Amino acid sequence: MKKTILAVLVAAMAMPAMAQLQDINEKKLSVGVRAGVTIGGLTGLSDIMNYNPSGVAPLNPYDSKAGAGISFGVVFNTRINDWLYIQPGLEYAMLSSKATLDITDQNDLASQGYSEWKFKTIARGHYLRIPILASFRINFDKCQLQVNTGPYLAVALAARQIDTETYTFDASQPLLSGWSETNKTINDPLRKQNHYASDPTGSYLTEIEEYSEFNRFDVGWDIGLAVNYKNIVFGAKYNVGFVNMLNEDMFNKINAGNPGDVQFDKSMRNSSFSISVGYDF
Repeated sequence: MKKTILAVLVAAMAMPAMAQLQDINEKKLSVGVRAGVTIGGLTGLSDIMNYNPSGVAPLNPYDSKAGAGISFGVVFNTRINDWLYIQPGLEYAMLSSKATLDITDQNDLASQGYSEWKFKTIARGHYLRIPILASFRINFDKCQLQVNTGPYLAVALAARQIDTETYTFDASQPLLSGWSETNKTINDPLRKQNHYASDPTGSYLTEIEEYSEFNRFDVGWDIGLAVNYKNIVFGAKYNVGFVNMLNEDMFNKINAGNPGDVQFDKSMRNSSFSISVGYDF
């Protein structure tokens, strides 16, 4: 009798998990929400900062670092069969990258009157992304493993490039020795600007064209893993963009205008890793 009661109790406790798993397997369409953290953004930002039209490599090159951001959105799980789903979605993602330069070499700073000089630029993009993924799923007793991969389309809703310069005065300036000062400028690399150049006679300026520093649209690929446990979804994914986000032609027109200048030929693409948690209804 005791064994029978125990078996009934165990079955009763297992029923909710079994029902939830059945819901996962049998629903033709379900909607989920996701929220998470992104690491990374524009690759190649330091290459732009280190660029010199004369082709001479900088003595103090910039270093690249990944920045952190957030993401959130919705997904639509469309069941094809027990192991294959199509998962389109709509999400917001903030991608961020840094390029930093920290000079403490006194030989480099002596002529400037500084004991330390730091410069940091942060390029941050706010993207609306539409991933269309194939989701391959393996069902276990209480959870489901998902392998998700496919293309995405993205548009930059906004972008900011934040430059921060910090310098500390040395003993050559007694009144300011040890004093640090910070200057910050913010630029919108998506803002339309007019580029002007002199005509061949040099008598007046002629407008070349309207441009923005960064391209607004991106296309790329997502690949990731997720685990669905009682409709709570834990996921991790990596995405890489195929589009050069730098307006390379205009960058060269502005920064390498002389015939003998070296042309910038490196790309700046979106690349990030993200982890997320969500719920499927």
